[in-house]
Amino acid sequence: MAKIEELRESRKFMGDFSVLESKHIAYLGLYNSERFLNEIVNWLALQDRKDIGLLVCDNKSVDGTWSLAVKQISEVYPKSVFVQTPINLGGYGAFSLNFDLFEKSNWITTFHQDDRYRSNHLAAHADLASKASADLGIIASEQESYSPSGKRLGFPRAHWFLPKDADPATVFLANLRRHSLPFSGASFNLKLLQEIGIPWHSTAFPDTELVLRMLPNWTGFVDSSTVVEYLENPLSESHSIENSERSLGVSMSLSRVFSSKNFSTLCRQVVQSDRENFVYEVIAGIGHRIQDPLYRNFTNTLALEVMFQEFGPISNISKNLEATYLGVGAIASSQLLHELHTFRGDSNDELCLVTSEGDARFKAEPSRVTTKHSFFKNAISRLLGMFPRSLRKWVLGGMFALAKKLGIRTSWQFDWKKTSRE
Repeated sequence: MAKIEELRESRKFMGDFSVLESKHIAYLGLYNSERFLNEIVNWLALQDRKDIGLLVCDNKSVDGTWSLAVKQISEVYPKSVFVQTPINLGGYGAFSLNFDLFEKSNWITTFHQDDRYRSNHLAAHADLASKASADLGIIASEQESYSPSGKRLGFPRAHWFLPKDADPATVFLANLRRHSLPFSGASFNLKLLQEIGIPWHSTAFPDTELVLRMLPNWTGFVDSSTVVEYLENPLSESHSIENSERSLGVSMSLSRVFSSKNFSTLCRQVVQSDRENFVYEVIAGIGHRIQDPLYRNFTNTLALEVMFQEFGPISNISKNLEATYLGVGAIASSQLLHELHTFRGDSNDELCLVTSEGDARFKAEPSRVTTKHSFFKNAISRLLGMFPRSLRKWVLGGMFALAKKLGIRTSWQFDWKKTSRE
């Protein structure tokens, strides 16, 4: 297998690398981008802070991206440097390969080829980064989704429904179900990226894995003064993953999350009265993310074993682990787990069924979206897209509040400490 040094030595370069010797730089990843170049050139030309160095990385395109990008982008953004990877490494892989070029920087703003950015984007992020606290890891931007035909889509955003004073455990559980920090146009603290390494070969879950693994040591927030026009591109890397690959990728990512020191630290911050609910929400979140029962049960078991070490044999852990061990014929282990949770005075012998079935009180999402379901979802999103974002937030917030009153729990509700388990 090629080592990272061999891949770096095989890169192709153009430009003056001294433009990257600053505290804040920008990065634009490209792959077969000919059809996007006119738009890219337009929004780059309008950026208020073209004094910030820009690294343009072509991920070994097979069209004319390399030569066209060098010519067209350098004309409108003079402080650009160009690099081409020796092979297609995927979006995050190409980004990570070039970390050695960022060694003199503290922050990096990342651009995506198929999205559009307003003139204040880079300037606003640079200003926020210059004033950032030491534990700020990610600065994200609001997003407006658009269809390939140019229709604005009114998809809800998870950060709209997160409490402003959300603690790390709440942020973790929310992101386990719904990614809350949009990554298109996001700026990253280089120390965070260097601290948390994510494998390149899986494109299933890298953004959410990064957020989950950064907690509780790092924070992130969404800047409402910058809005990214986000293309819901069905051909993009993240949208083109098969369900089986997605389940495997998410399972591997969550295995790294639950095995990390940061997750153990996060568990120790959960007060004793909230621990049963925390366990319940972790298992429900895994069920929401992973459809395949084999990968889901494996990930559940790993998470439960880690929480067992931090919380001890509390009811939701012991019951679920008892069911798991009993299912594979481990009679002694299952008997011990049963005695542990009954010893603690738990008179309810019913097993928590979240492990094997997911939480039925969350609105189910099918593993394969049907044409009818997709049509309905797109129709609703187009309708909501006709309204201003502030009105959309109000309407959706009201809908979720009504659902809660009716006893229907959706994956957009993040008040886990108040959730009834009756």
